[in-house]
Amino acid sequence: MEIAPPVYSNIELICQGAEARLFRCLYFGRRAILKERFVKTYRHLDLDSHITLQRLK
Repeated sequence: MEIAPPVYSNIELICQGAEARLFRCLYFGRRAILKERFVKTYRHLDLDSHITLQRLK
């Protein structure tokens, strides 16, 4: 069984704010920026999901 190479590599945290973390990385060998939005644990899960989806539209 052959294991596929990772999609992202050389991941380096650029900055973190209240809404997300930004990373510099390689995506299939090309330079890219990765934005990771994280769950707000202080909000109800359904409310957080709804707010996040509205912001991404």
